[in-house]
Amino acid sequence: MSDLLFIDDNPDILEANRSYFEDQGFHATACISGEAAVALMQTHTFDCIVLDVMMPGMDGYAVCKAIREKTGTPVIFLSCLDQPDDKVRGLMLGGDAYMVKPYDLRELHAQVAACIRRGEKEAAPAPDFAIDRERRIVRLRQHSAILSKKEMALLSLLLSQPGKTLSKESLCAALWPGEAADENRLQSLVRNLRRKTEFACSRIGRITSVYGLGYRLDTMEGGGG
Repeated sequence: MSDLLFIDDNPDILEANRSYFEDQGFHATACISGEAAVALMQTHTFDCIVLDVMMPGMDGYAVCKAIREKTGTPVIFLSCLDQPDDKVRGLMLGGDAYMVKPYDLRELHAQVAACIRRGEKEAAPAPDFAIDRERRIVRLRQHSAILSKKEMALLSLLLSQPGKTLSKESLCAALWPGEAADENRLQSLVRNLRRKTEFACSRIGRITSVYGLGYRLDTMEGGGG
């Protein structure tokens, strides 16, 4: 039985969520404040946390940051804030999903189940580090970065052949198929990717420029030519 934690300052929403998920076979705990939730997590672990944003005192963003400093438990934001900046902030702080109120309980159920499945499948040797290719997020402990589609594609290409120099021509052809190779555009993309993933170099490696040839991903053990 999966253990869920719901955090919201609205008691009606808390009870609706708790009752629905208990009926679906989950064990559900409800907290009406961020402070109470953080205190509870000192002694209890959960399989997924559903978190409101706008709460008095400790808001949802602060709660998520506190969670990420201690655990990789999936976090789903459930908020009336529906602007892109609100969603991006939640994901950047380490949230796994962001749903807007009002919501369908069946959709929330599906999100919870998906987060729990992902958590069960992840058998990474370093649980504090993850690359979510689908949502293009790189995370190391409390730090995270959201990549553009091209940045994620470039990172995936480099990760597929660590230590090997990939030519500028082959990278341009893979990233912009059918278009003329543009080394300046590739250089700008590499620069942005380096900047965004600098915090995770200890796990990913460093992107090295090979003069006149292309780029190589050097792991901490050292790269090849």
